[in-house]
Amino acid sequence: MSIDHAIKSRVLNKPLPSADHLRECFMYDPGTGVLTWKERPREHFVTEQARRHFNAKHAGTAAGWVGDKKGYRRVTVGGCDYKVARVVWKMMTGEDPLRQIDHKDRDCANNSWSNLRGATHTEQSYNRVRTDNKSGHQGVAPHGKKWRALITLDGVSWASAYFATPEEAAAAYEAMASRLHGEFYRQQPQG
Repeated sequence: MSIDHAIKSRVLNKPLPSADHLRECFMYDPGTGVLTWKERPREHFVTEQARRHFNAKHAGTAAGWVGDKKGYRRVTVGGCDYKVARVVWKMMTGEDPLRQIDHKDRDCANNSWSNLRGATHTEQSYNRVRTDNKSGHQGVAPHGKKWRALITLDGVSWASAYFATPEEAAAAYEAMASRLHGEFYRQQPQG
């Protein structure tokens, strides 16, 4: 790991400012998920000129930018970058997120309050399709001339019977995932 990467990682993982401080910085619309800069107070800045410049440029505008190829929005507060979903969580609950923030609809740009929930890393991974997947269906892999579904939960693997087509194996995976993943189950998009 390069020194630049180590420094950037430290800054990205810095604890969030207080909920009160964040509420002084932003307005949040829980229905749309939009975070908007407020006119910020003098104590947030080193100089009065910096305060005037920032407020003239940003107050009333949408806060943040798309910060990575996955589409997560980020915002800078006090020289540190944070995911908008984490900022929203702290503003709404007053608490730092103890877990990761999951976007229920898989749209990481949709930060509406009804779309966010706490999740473990494992729960977050339930609906990822591996990049080396040859079937095009989550949890479906070839086995000779047949296909099977495989799902792992808490270190225990569950395998389906063998099927003639990847679509049949995908249907078996969907049934297993629905039962095992509970509220974190999301049917895979077709096509």
